[in-house]
Amino acid sequence: MIPIYCLHTPKKDKDFNLVVHSREDATPALEEVVKKEVMKLFETGIINCMPDSLRVDPVGVTSKTKCFKQPPRRFI
Repeated sequence: MIPIYCLHTPKKDKDFNLVVHSREDATPALEEVVKKEVMKLFETGIINCMPDSLRVDPVGVTSKTKCFKQPPRRFI
């Protein structure tokens, strides 16, 4: 196996300054994005509010429009 080396270096101007911009200001927090999406789903009626529950059981969450069908059981 012969190693290959890249000798290409990009040409830079004499006045070239490398600037790194922070992306935190432009990107909203993930919590805010999730909260907005959940509120949209709640307002359209796709999900129901569970005020007594602090946590949601992932097994109990189903869509109103689609019926959840269990796969057939296979007996061996």
